[in-house]
Amino acid sequence: MSLLKRVEPIMVITLAATLLSTMAVIIIFAFLMRDSYPLFSSTGLSFFIGKEWHPGDGTYGALPMIYGTLIVTLLSLIFSLPFATGSAVFVSEFLPERLRVWVKGCMELLAGVPSIVYGLIGIAVLNEIVKST
Repeated sequence: MSLLKRVEPIMVITLAATLLSTMAVIIIFAFLMRDSYPLFSSTGLSFFIGKEWHPGDGTYGALPMIYGTLIVTLLSLIFSLPFATGSAVFVSEFLPERLRVWVKGCMELLAGVPSIVYGLIGIAVLNEIVKST
């Protein structure tokens, strides 16, 4: 029996979704490259290694932003990795089965929420705390 005779509809749908999402990423990348070409043609590599950011003067240096991103990422890993690993081990190894199902479900629901939503909630809460003090 050939492979073409055994193609199921879910395989076609999955392939179509894969191709569509891949094409979307490629198109976004192409637009970003096209729109950023004037900047990179005028500044070259100095965009990545420059330390000054003055758009009025036409000086663009992204090194402080790249460095800041790396530091924030490293700090977030240092703080969150022990809690995440400990939570996973606790839920999978130490919780009773009935409680494990509920806690695991809650953890999966929380993981499905985009991180930007948690950030906006955090800003709203911190904003109220700062206003009240």
